Amino acid sequence: MLLLNPAIDSNQILLVTDERETVSAVAEALSINGEFAGRCVCRNLQQLTLRLELGRTSAVLVDIDRQPQRTLADLETIIARFPDARFVVLSRERADKLMIEAMQIGARHFLVKQSIPEDLADVLHRLIPRDSAKRRTCGAMITVLSASGGCGATMVAANIAHEIHLLSGEQTLLVDLDCYYGGVATYLGLEGQYGLSDVLGHSAAIDRDLIQTTSIPCGKGMRALLSPASTNFRTSGPLASDRLAEAIEAISGAAGCTVFDAPRLGSAVESILARASRVTLIVFQLCVKDIRVARVMRNAMIESGVEGERIVMVANRFRKRHAMVNVEDAIAVFGERIERLQNDYKPACVALNFGQPLAEAAPRSALRRDIARLAAKIRQDFLLSPELSSAR
Repeated sequence: MLLLNPAIDSNQILLVTDERETVSAVAEALSINGEFAGRCVCRNLQQLTLRLELGRTSAVLVDIDRQPQRTLADLETIIARFPDARFVVLSRERADKLMIEAMQIGARHFLVKQSIPEDLADVLHRLIPRDSAKRRTCGAMITVLSASGGCGATMVAANIAHEIHLLSGEQTLLVDLDCYYGGVATYLGLEGQYGLSDVLGHSAAIDRDLIQTTSIPCGKGMRALLSPASTNFRTSGPLASDRLAEAIEAISGAAGCTVFDAPRLGSAVESILARASRVTLIVFQLCVKDIRVARVMRNAMIESGVEGERIVMVANRFRKRHAMVNVEDAIAVFGERIERLQNDYKPACVALNFGQPLAEAAPRSALRRDIARLAAKIRQDFLLSPELSSAR
């Protein structure tokens, strides 16, 4: 049986439950005596809040079986208030709907009670770093979503990552979450043996060292974490989200800024990424279908708790003339200013064919100027803004 990391005091772990058998299972899994119930067990979320206000809590185990939906709804506010505590949801059954909702509100893990004796200690080892008393500065994260296939989101993500590096001088990390096509590797002409699937499938803790060794260089000042479709196309498939929160935390410390290229993930995973990012870009083209999808995506994220101010709408391949839908029509739909990237076909093709960012392949092109301007605005408004530095 695994023992707790010596650097982690059992007093730093709280359990919320009114079931004696759950208390006993947790105490046994952590190899501590019956005093655990008196010191570290809260019967409800109100008691939990009071204990969290005292500080020194590394992990919180929350039993949701009595009222699953209501408990998760109430827990969301607590997680937002105490972001340094790692929350683990406990349930008798692994229900996909509950697991996704738990990840959406910010829980780090979903654990079936039957597996507490075998898995709990290992989960806590992964969630609570050995130097948990030493807090490190995390890099900023940007998520780029696409309203449709082929709208140019990968081009935007790759070039925003490069421009942020040029502006800040810090290393940037480009993470490809496209588990079906792997657009980043194609756009930048990359090949690698390891990538995101190896991170999520890692048997031990996911940490910044794992991210650094698994990602590959893609030009000066940039690294890329490739999608499963790029490293092993035959085994690629839907993204496994049960360790996504853990991976995001490790990724946040691996570079000065991380950009996620995140197409075709579904609203649940998109919301998890958006909540963890300083800003989310939704890339679309000025056509009825894209505008309709982009509006649905934006509304879904806002309903899940993402601030509307941290969502930026980006109209790609913008044309002043002969457009079926103009910018004013899109603004009327979204009710806010829209960032525009010109329809500059030749430089975009040159960059793709040479596997280079626009700043290298076509530095004086109109498209590169638009993306450089957008990157500077993102950095000024979201990455350097102190009130947004605590975004989860």
